[in-house]
Amino acid sequence: MNELTRDLANDMNGARVLVIGASSQVGWFLLPRLLALGCQVEALSRKGAPEGYPELDGLEWIDPAHARTRVADYSHLFSTGPLGVALDYARAMPALRAACVTSTTSVLSKARSADTGEQREVEAIREAEEGFRAEARERRLPLLVLRPTLVYGAGMDRNLSVLAAFIERWGFLPISTRSGGMRQPIHADDVAQALIAGLQPREQRELLGPLCGGDTVDYRGMVRRVFAALDRPPRLVSLPPALFAAMVSAARSLRLTGDGTSEMVRRQATNLVYDDRLVRESLGVKPRRFHPTAADFRHPTASALERLATTRAGRP
Repeated sequence: MNELTRDLANDMNGARVLVIGASSQVGWFLLPRLLALGCQVEALSRKGAPEGYPELDGLEWIDPAHARTRVADYSHLFSTGPLGVALDYARAMPALRAACVTSTTSVLSKARSADTGEQREVEAIREAEEGFRAEARERRLPLLVLRPTLVYGAGMDRNLSVLAAFIERWGFLPISTRSGGMRQPIHADDVAQALIAGLQPREQRELLGPLCGGDTVDYRGMVRRVFAALDRPPRLVSLPPALFAAMVSAARSLRLTGDGTSEMVRRQATNLVYDDRLVRESLGVKPRRFHPTAADFRHPTASALERLATTRAGRP
């Protein structure tokens, strides 16, 4: 553990932290890592702790109504959930000292989407980003807004984990014949660590940008690594994009799946690659390469989370 991290642990020891999106895949890793710094963490959740999440010292799960009564007590805000919700809380926190939140590279990749729902989603996220920037500038608050790429690592994402589940069930995967688009998958724990690194002093008081995984791989190659993680032979069924898109749309209309869209098929041929050098260098982070295991497509175990929460800065 470097000296800067030790200093951060000293600064954050006892800090009252609110985490929005605590039950998300990034949130699962973020909570124990904040506890390891000595923070008093309050995790926002309408349903309480997720099933299987361990009881950790210093962590309290609270509902939104309860959190609203405590806004004056929080010194730091983390969010891996809806950006607009996080902005509302930030505006209500008079003692806020810093905010570290996630957005998404979808504001870039879906900017010209033909799907009107995606267009509305992107516009709302952009508005929330700009709202955060304005709030931080007015109050002179340190702000980190990360736009992670393709997040995986806890079995909760609607991308790689969905593919893994399909492969485990059927033993094959349909894919577009035009699937050469490049991807940069990033592990949820790497995103969590980057958010915490945002608390460290840096030249940019405001930092907004993408954060990518340690590998750039084409879509077909990425899928092959998912097969390898599951110890399955790579059985890919290649379909023409138009036929594949029609099949996906039909399946969604029949409610056989709620995730697939024709736009997703089209994007298999699109490069979704970003330059994250500014963010990496500013935060001093180095996300892992994309060589997943089967465990990366399932919830983290309670014992793994407990280990993260008890590994104090400066200790082995």
